[in-house]
Amino acid sequence: MLPVRVLSLFLSLQPPLVTVSAGTLVAFVLLKAATWAVALSVALVAVTRVRAVNALREP
Repeated sequence: MLPVRVLSLFLSLQPPLVTVSAGTLVAFVLLKAATWAVALSVALVAVTRVRAVNALREP
C-alpha cells in the first residue's frame, strides 16, 4: 500500500510551466537553421582566405 502511494507521487504529471505553439516552434527551428547556415558560410569564407602553406609553415 505504501509503495504504491509513494510511486504515485513520482509518476503524477504536473501541468506544463510553458506552452509553445507549433508555429512558434517551427519559427525557432528555422531561425536556428538560418543562423547555422550564416555561421557556416562565414567560417568557410574565413578558411578559404588562409592558405594552407602559410598556416603550416613554422615561424
